[in-house]
Amino acid sequence: MSMGSVVKPRAGIHILSSHFVSRKFPEFEKYCDFLEYFRKNCSMIRFEDSVEMIKQKRKTNDCLVSFTFDDGFEECYSVIAPALEEFKVNGCFFVCGNYVNSDEIYMDNYNSKVVKVSNKKPMSWSQIQDLNSRGHIIGSHTLDHINMNTRDIEMVEFQLARNKQLIEKYTSGICDNFAVPFGQLKYINNETLSIAEKYHKFIFSTANYRSYFSFNGRMINRRHVEGDWPKEYLNYFLSANKKYKPDSDENID
Repeated sequence: MSMGSVVKPRAGIHILSSHFVSRKFPEFEKYCDFLEYFRKNCSMIRFEDSVEMIKQKRKTNDCLVSFTFDDGFEECYSVIAPALEEFKVNGCFFVCGNYVNSDEIYMDNYNSKVVKVSNKKPMSWSQIQDLNSRGHIIGSHTLDHINMNTRDIEMVEFQLARNKQLIEKYTSGICDNFAVPFGQLKYINNETLSIAEKYHKFIFSTANYRSYFSFNGRMINRRHVEGDWPKEYLNYFLSANKKYKPDSDENID
């Protein structure tokens, strides 16, 4: 029996974390089919509404989902955002400023050595501006998608401050949201998390998805899914019994 074949999505607030429609073919129709699954099984809500509900530790009898996307691939603009708009919902797009409008050398290194994809290109700042004007949220993912589990505090400070500055310049708004590159808790430490908190109101991981928070409310947990995953995988991940439980025993050093 396959994973997820006998389980169903459970009530809770699920912030999903994705990167692309698919590794090879980012087709609009296939992504709409992916979103249709959520419309049939859950209620799709705006990103900022899900964050506010979790911040207030609200409980719900419904399965609620919102959407976030890391790395800033061009299909976020050409495929994902138009599809979300068809379903009357927005997304939060976490971007790396040096990847935006990057040259071929930087782009190839970022794709092949950092985020491990091929055949992807970045959004431009004009596309990011347009997403923002259409009601989507633009968040930070550092300038270069760095590993933040480092003692090089000056480098982390620059990466966070400069990326926030660029996003706010091009969106004419405040960049309150930050997603930890690589997602897992082993890629950040207490000192660099404190720097992230200095520049951003909300910090996101892709860890511990059964709990809403990590580190006594300092980080909000998302669930990693991709647009080309089988539906039974989605059933399984959305069946988690999510809790606002204490997590003081966690250690990120």
